[in-house]
Amino acid sequence: MTKNKFIYYLAGLAVIMLACVIYSCSADADGDSFSTAESRELMIPDEFKEVGIKHNEGLDAAFLVLRQHYQAHTRVIGNDTLKVSKEAVAPILTKGLKEFYVEKGYDSSVVDKYFWRKSSVKTRNVNVESSPAYGYLGKINAILAEGDMTPEQLLVKLNALNREAKQCLPEEDAAAVYAGTATCYYSYIYWNENYMKWYIALKKPELLVRFNDDFLNAFVVRKGRLVPPVTTRSGGFIDKASEMIDDIGDFIDENKDDIVDADVEGAVTGAIVGAIIDGVSGAGSAAKEGAISSSVGEIVDKILN
Repeated sequence: MTKNKFIYYLAGLAVIMLACVIYSCSADADGDSFSTAESRELMIPDEFKEVGIKHNEGLDAAFLVLRQHYQAHTRVIGNDTLKVSKEAVAPILTKGLKEFYVEKGYDSSVVDKYFWRKSSVKTRNVNVESSPAYGYLGKINAILAEGDMTPEQLLVKLNALNREAKQCLPEEDAAAVYAGTATCYYSYIYWNENYMKWYIALKKPELLVRFNDDFLNAFVVRKGRLVPPVTTRSGGFIDKASEMIDDIGDFIDENKDDIVDADVEGAVTGAIVGAIIDGVSGAGSAAKEGAISSSVGEIVDKILN
């Protein structure tokens, strides 16, 4: 490289670095602004929005298999002896995920590899941690660590990362970031709306034979008790359900937000790792495969730990 070319190279690199700093700073400045379209939708190609959408569909497909398992095996309400262990529930859920993957044309063989997130990165043949996109996992986790936020606030922060990635990263690395931000947004929405039904399914599965998903998600925790959404029918089934679940404990009160964030983190990790491994041409499908399995594995690991 000649002296002049080297100078031009350094100058270009400096411009890119300055642009990245500007975009990074704007992420903080715009974090609470709702004056633009960036508070209403993800500013990424539609193919990567599909990563988040299919992630949520995959979670419900796995949940349906778990529900069907208990409906087939539970006959007496209030009987806890049929509740399966953490080790036993994994094959049930992975079976449901594999069926969903086959239906959607995904690679079902990756389910087992991604289901337990803690080992998924280490078992890959590619050093994903060296990818610039992998660094954005920490940035997404930092956003989640800020605490409760509205979907609009989350969108603004994630779109700031999308702008930064588009400006600063090669195409295939930016694609992995898009997969991660899409998964983060849709996963955040899903778990805040559906955490309760998963918690009940894994802790009190006998309730699955009587209540639909909407009813399960309407349960609340008051003073350490799991309370049904309707308790006014004297002598009716709802009152009996309330008596049966008096002593579920206060796990949800103290840890729900932490678990929601952890589940989102698991999904994002799977999405980014999958996208990095397959490159830009396969980032969409690989991200879906990694995100769904990692997310389901995380909820099992956290609730049944």
